[in-house]
Amino acid sequence: MQKKRPFWLKFLAFTLLILSLTGWLRLYQSFYQWQWLVELGVTPGPLYTAVSGAVSGLAAAVGAAALWLHLPWSKRYIQVCVLVLMAASWLEYLLFTRTDAGFADLPFRLISSILYLGFVYLYLQLTPAIKQMENKHEKPN
Repeated sequence: MQKKRPFWLKFLAFTLLILSLTGWLRLYQSFYQWQWLVELGVTPGPLYTAVSGAVSGLAAAVGAAALWLHLPWSKRYIQVCVLVLMAASWLEYLLFTRTDAGFADLPFRLISSILYLGFVYLYLQLTPAIKQMENKHEKPN
């Protein structure tokens, strides 16, 4: 009988699904509003937002599925995935925000980014359930 998954593992999987959903919604909105975005001359453009939305949606969904299925590579994949998605988000924010009003939430963004990255890395490094998951899939010598 399979043990019940810990609350924080469920929480991490849920947050990855939320990240995935935002990526897929970004893809959808890029196609749905394509003509409007082109007419307004939005930078970097709807193709970029569509592709980046699909990539982030797929990457986070794979991470959530791998975590849920206890795949041995899920820990490292999620750590790298979240770091890359967070770095891409910050890069877009800093490069493409055109007005000072866009930086009004900078302290909140910074604190929430640090807290989420800290949670992901610390949970995956320190949790015994994750270590057991890795050990279960190791090959005997």
